[in-house]
Amino acid sequence: MNGFSWILPLSYLWNKVIMKVIIYNIFGLGHINPTLPLVRSLVAKGVQVIYHTSPERKALIESTGAEWRNYGRDDYKAADYNPGKNFVLQTLPAAMGLYPILSEELEKEKPDLILYDSMAPWGRILAHTHRIPSVCLVTTMALSLIEKRKMLMSNAVVIDDLNIEILKKLKNDFQLDLDFECVLGTYHDCNIVFSSKNVNPPLDELKSSHFHFVGGATGLETLQLLHSILPDDKKRKVITMALGTIIPFEDPSVIEWYKTVIRTFSSDRRFHLIVAIPNDEIRLKVGPLSPQVRVVQRIPQQEVLKHTSVFIHHGGMNSVSEGIAAGVPMLVIPHSYDQFTNAARVVELEAGHMIRREELTEQNVREKVLDLMFSPKIQSKICRLKDETNQIIRAIDPASIILERISC
Repeated sequence: MNGFSWILPLSYLWNKVIMKVIIYNIFGLGHINPTLPLVRSLVAKGVQVIYHTSPERKALIESTGAEWRNYGRDDYKAADYNPGKNFVLQTLPAAMGLYPILSEELEKEKPDLILYDSMAPWGRILAHTHRIPSVCLVTTMALSLIEKRKMLMSNAVVIDDLNIEILKKLKNDFQLDLDFECVLGTYHDCNIVFSSKNVNPPLDELKSSHFHFVGGATGLETLQLLHSILPDDKKRKVITMALGTIIPFEDPSVIEWYKTVIRTFSSDRRFHLIVAIPNDEIRLKVGPLSPQVRVVQRIPQQEVLKHTSVFIHHGGMNSVSEGIAAGVPMLVIPHSYDQFTNAARVVELEAGHMIRREELTEQNVREKVLDLMFSPKIQSKICRLKDETNQIIRAIDPASIILERISC
């Protein structure tokens, strides 16, 4: 990286010298959860980990043994740096706004390595300017330039003057030549992808040797809710619905998504529907509920999926990975950006179906769920993907990639 190759010598570990790592992530659990086992593993190996994300995730981060930090203040929002614009247009302005604060921290902490989420380009910028080795953590699918441009076009995102100026500044003042598409994945020449290669779309122009696919590792969970939300009648087929932790807060109109699915199965005693809704206001409005519908704030998703026949979700990479790892067919209702790419990939792999919001009717939901539940072809495909993905998870330790073989 930055024109040189860096490999951590094994003597570094043998002599038990403490290595310091700083992690920069965004706020969504879909980006945080996949990194938690990695963080726990690094801490167990004697690595000091400083992890930047939102205050809401403080306890979660500290449960791994890492030190949590905010981005200079607890009320930091990327939206403050390009107000009123699409969040994609706020990412690079946020990176430049954070740069002085995080640069000062780097001078003080002098970390051996920077890990950064692919949607947190400030990690790439800081590593470059401070000449610190870095690894990009890809918690979405790794997307080629063509796929990124398709995504921007489909969401009608056009670069604005502020982002043009920032890219010029990065090139002229920082000697870092990035394209605007980096806001959908600021990869470098050492990337850990929390997915499997057979699930990811073709890398096209990206160098495959720069991408280490380690499987869909996910975060720590509790079993406290499990028995209270599973059906008493074990003959009932469980359908689980979860739209992530961000969408229900950003777009209250998704209440109709929940209502449609609940109406579809509320009177059918063959099924048991579990719905996770983190937004208190929305959760109170989806009723009335029949006995075979359980609506809760959160679920221990990995454990619930072990008992699930069909998984309905928004197309977040965390949900896709967990669905495949559990061998559960998926009905994907994408909301924005990479969720459409992820949903299309699920369909291409024959691991599930996709419904766009304008197609979301009770009849369509019922037909697709029943097909997923009873189609031998889909069941066979998802089981094969499960086996392949879990073999990858068992075979590759991302902490070992970082500690023994960082070559960029």
